[in-house]
Amino acid sequence: MFKTKLKLDGSLDRLKACVVTKGYHQIDGIDYTETFSLVVKLGTIRMIISTTLILRWPIRQLDLKNVFLYGNITKYIYIYIYIYIYRQPLGMIDSQHPKYVCKLHKALYRLKQAPRVWFDRFSTILLEDGFINSLYDPSLFIFHSEHGLLVLLLYIDDMLLIGSTEAFVCNFIQLLSSEFTMKDFGPIHHFLGIEICKKTNGLHLSQSHYAFD
Repeated sequence: MFKTKLKLDGSLDRLKACVVTKGYHQIDGIDYTETFSLVVKLGTIRMIISTTLILRWPIRQLDLKNVFLYGNITKYIYIYIYIYIYRQPLGMIDSQHPKYVCKLHKALYRLKQAPRVWFDRFSTILLEDGFINSLYDPSLFIFHSEHGLLVLLLYIDDMLLIGSTEAFVCNFIQLLSSEFTMKDFGPIHHFLGIEICKKTNGLHLSQSHYAFD
């Protein structure tokens, strides 16, 4: 699948390509059970941003790349191309066993359970590192120690990270980078279709670009 990603001003950002599966061939109860991924609520985002402004804590915006490829598959799923005969996907052809099919250990895009297994993988890592998630919003993760406080908001592959000190935030970003491929966008500026501009007396939230599109 090929996709063109644009910047906020409409100019070309990059061209993306990824291998996708025909998830519509999967059978409920056999190939997958739960499919949904928990995402942070808009009310939670507004509440955390407002609290952060009062406390004058840094807010960082992060993007995790190829998140669905990190999820661990628990069902037996095989991938192949069927054109009159079973064929292995291009780039994954085994010359010694050309009639074999590929067994998935990790998720691929368009698998029904891909969003769910990704969230399970990421949340498990955070909980093992000492985070707790909110009962009100399971995509809100909080870490408290003698060194400070961290708050993490997760929406699929988009993330907001807030900390009591800049050094504490940077250390955790380095820790995440050792586990996942990610991009640090710096201070928050655009999140889930909301443009966020820093003003002298706070932040201005707008959805003008979203409405224009």
